[in-house]
Amino acid sequence: MTAASGAAKRFDVATHTGVPLWDIVQHDRVVTDSSHKNDLERKYLVAIGSDGYGTISSLAELNPGFRGQLVLVTCERDGQLFGPDEAIVGGGVESEPR
Repeated sequence: MTAASGAAKRFDVATHTGVPLWDIVQHDRVVTDSSHKNDLERKYLVAIGSDGYGTISSLAELNPGFRGQLVLVTCERDGQLFGPDEAIVGGGVESEPR
């Protein structure tokens, strides 16, 4: 995935390599209940970074089939591996108050 970030004076474009977060969620075999309408919207993933910043997203938001956007947990930027405690989550989850 190629991603751009930053402000007008300091704009950065990089190529990231990683794993779709949805693949990680599916590997954990989340149990859904088809009798509950929109069940994936009722289940959440909480992620907290080493800097203490956290985010919460419904599983529906992480499903590329739901919004047509990919959320990627990256382990490499421009061919350079991150350290063992580093990762970037980028993609379709929008920052909005919850």
